[in-house]
Parts: sequence; structure tokens; C-alpha cells
Amino acid sequence: MSAWRHLSLWMNQLDDPLEARPSLEESLEVDVAIVGAGYTGLWTAYYLKRRAPQLRVAIVEAETAGFGASGRNGGWLMGNLLGEDGLLAGLPPERRRAGY
Repeated sequence: MSAWRHLSLWMNQLDDPLEARPSLEESLEVDVAIVGAGYTGLWTAYYLKRRAPQLRVAIVEAETAGFGASGRNGGWLMGNLLGEDGLLAGLPPERRRAGY
């Protein structure tokens, strides 16, 4: 039995099925081509257009936006550039231990 699903939990809960967009049938001339419509690809396109609206930006995706890791995220993010000690330094000692 395989634990892998073709669609993520979120995609499986949609009321309407996803409709694939048509494949490219001709060449595109763009300034920036972004491969992948996950978080990184979509935010890259967004900020490129905000910074330079004249840029011709295309996003190409083999599946649907958010299909891969971006749509299956079960991870977490911690801003510990300064290290955990720096983040927890302002807490009382008994609360610092709870941060680990």
C-alpha cells in the first residue's frame, strides 16, 4: 500500500475538480521564465513585476499551482538567524526551557 497521494489533502477537499490549463503550443518570448508555480516561483514572479512592471514574466508548471512541496507543506519555520539563545534571551529561565 502506498502512502503517497496524487493530490494533497487541500486539493482533495476542493468542491470543484481542478481544470488543467492548456499546454503551450507556441514559443513565448519573455524576459524571465520561472519554472514551477509553488511558493518560490509565484512570489518571485510577483516581486519581479512589482519591482519592474515592464518585464515580461512567464511561469511554467507541469502540474497545477501548488502541486508539489508548496501544496503539501507540513513543516514549520523558525526565524533563528541569531540562534535560539538570542531568541529566548528575553524570557525568564523557566520559559526558555520550553522553547527547546
